[in-house]
Amino acid sequence: MKENNPFTLMFGKEPASSIPRDDILSEIVMDFSRPNPTTQVYIITGARGSGKTVLLSELYQYFDQQNDWISVDVNPHRNILEDLASSLYDKGAMRHLFLKGSFDISFHGVSFSLEGSRPVTSIASVVDRMLAYLKDHNKKLFVSLDEVTTTEKVKEFVHDFQSYIRKDYPIYLVMTGLYENVAGLQDNKSLTFLYRAPKILLAPLDDITIMRTYMEILEINEDTAKRLTRLVKGYGFGYQALGYLFYERRVIDDELIEKYDEALRINAYNKIWEGLGENEKRIVLSFHGADESKVSEILTETTLNNKTFSVYRERLIKKGVAAGKERGILSIILPRFSVYASQKREIEQE
Repeated sequence: MKENNPFTLMFGKEPASSIPRDDILSEIVMDFSRPNPTTQVYIITGARGSGKTVLLSELYQYFDQQNDWISVDVNPHRNILEDLASSLYDKGAMRHLFLKGSFDISFHGVSFSLEGSRPVTSIASVVDRMLAYLKDHNKKLFVSLDEVTTTEKVKEFVHDFQSYIRKDYPIYLVMTGLYENVAGLQDNKSLTFLYRAPKILLAPLDDITIMRTYMEILEINEDTAKRLTRLVKGYGFGYQALGYLFYERRVIDDELIEKYDEALRINAYNKIWEGLGENEKRIVLSFHGADESKVSEILTETTLNNKTFSVYRERLIKKGVAAGKERGILSIILPRFSVYASQKREIEQE
């Protein structure tokens, strides 16, 4: 195996080479940086492996480098307010705002020394006090919350976040999640403000940028880069996986495609398939390995009526699996996903 491969097959690891989404990054940065932002929360959705975590990391790093901002990443599987308070308290550049020694308080082993005479009786009060300090010192807080699910911890945090917005605290949130998980949060009656929050569905990466990046990093000609780009189809993890494999093999052949399919299957597609409903699977299977199909042919194959098909078509689009930009045509936008589905059905039928 060659050293210093600039691509990675590991989820959650920041790759040495990635395709930036400057349009989305600029949109959120500009909005949050306004004196009167249109919103204090954005939701980023997309299929597993589409690049949600990479984009969130870029936003975190940007705001963390600004003098009037502090960035905190919180874990959706822990007590989020405790995670937020302890992370904020431990930030060296901010700690002097809180560490006054007027009184101490501890929550689950995390101790705080905060200025003021008013006692705090909960971790929510601690965060409230911290946000008030930040506001008084003209500081803003960026919070990143990756891969949210409909757990009580996340619901409680979002509810608290609403109260902080009402108090005009300088706290800004970007959360990522799969469509079905975000929809589950929005369905909660006490969290209706999430319906008004801007939601960004990650589109496929730009083909020309992928091609040029492959040419530069892999030192290959344009024709080879075009062939690789067509196999990626703008899919974030596909860009990493194929780049990683080609970097090792330096040739596009059947073995490379087989290893590419394996990487897609093990790291992403098995989970994506599990997240589809039965009718969504029927629609994907009706493509028989092709990238696009006429709606009329899908209806004939699946025996779904127009109204029912429209519901599941929309779900596939929101889950980042399909696109329907051309009238009467539905496309699978994940590379070789319809091939994966056909192979899976063949194995199950044996």
